[in-house]
Amino acid sequence: MPFPFPLLILALPLVELAGLIVVGSHVGALPVIAWVIVSAIIGANILRIAGWETGRKVQAAMARGEMPLSEMLSGAALSVAALLLILPGFLTDILGLLLLIGPLRRAIGGLIAARAAHTAQHGGSTVIEGEFTVVDEPPEPPQGLPPQDEPR
Repeated sequence: MPFPFPLLILALPLVELAGLIVVGSHVGALPVIAWVIVSAIIGANILRIAGWETGRKVQAAMARGEMPLSEMLSGAALSVAALLLILPGFLTDILGLLLLIGPLRRAIGGLIAARAAHTAQHGGSTVIEGEFTVVDEPPEPPQGLPPQDEPR
């Protein structure tokens, strides 16, 4: 059974709001608001820097004649981490901070690459094979039928 992402998307704001309320009741509203603002600023800066850095690394790998798969996966993970930090809430901030850890980010990228390779090798494709014949002139009508008018 596939993972219910629509349910997760609907539940995430409720969980984050509940977390903000619980933490706010213990430490106060001002520190919680400050944390949300600071994490959003950090996330926006990481997104900006990661974009430039990933582009530079991809270009360098392509100049060496290599496929920049690891650079692209790392850049995508950094972008996701930055977006998670921009979203208000503690759960998304924790996930975003975990993605900033290099070895963990590389391990997740390796898992994603392995899963994509497995899917490609074991029927995850929607390619429909077929044969075709190139016809230079229209076929003659079968015997017994009147000829059709030519298109204008």
